[in-house]
Amino acid sequence: GGEVAVPDSIAAFSDSGHDIADVGNNGLQNGTLPGPPSPFRCPECGGALWELREGHLIRFQCHVGHGFNSDSLVAAQSNELEEALWAALRALQESAALRRRMAEHARGRGMKAIADAYEEHARESDVRAEMVRGVLTGEPARKTLEAPTGVKG
Repeated sequence: GGEVAVPDSIAAFSDSGHDIADVGNNGLQNGTLPGPPSPFRCPECGGALWELREGHLIRFQCHVGHGFNSDSLVAAQSNELEEALWAALRALQESAALRRRMAEHARGRGMKAIADAYEEHARESDVRAEMVRGVLTGEPARKTLEAPTGVKG
């Protein structure tokens, strides 16, 4: 029950040593998708992954042809997650820097309330950045920053 055989054309191509993603797969057009859809997406192209069972092994393949075993899919997802967290850290740091610059500009024009609001948002971004940094490094967030009011972890 639930086991789907790998179509002969895909199995033969995979056994040939070629990467099916290099030459393409027309499974979407002709309805010969390799197996049932999985809830996962391809870390290479973002497309849906289909689940293929080969005996006791489970593999995943997208319609483009990118293929993964369970371990390589976990590794690819972990790498993608780490890249996203680093991007989030950079974005939060840039947001804090921009808001501080905007606060300085507002303060120079005599707009204290606006400057204070920008500073508060900058501190919130700093706190969030430290949380993300802690996830990336495995270290707790530095205690030099206190969460501003209204920021929930």
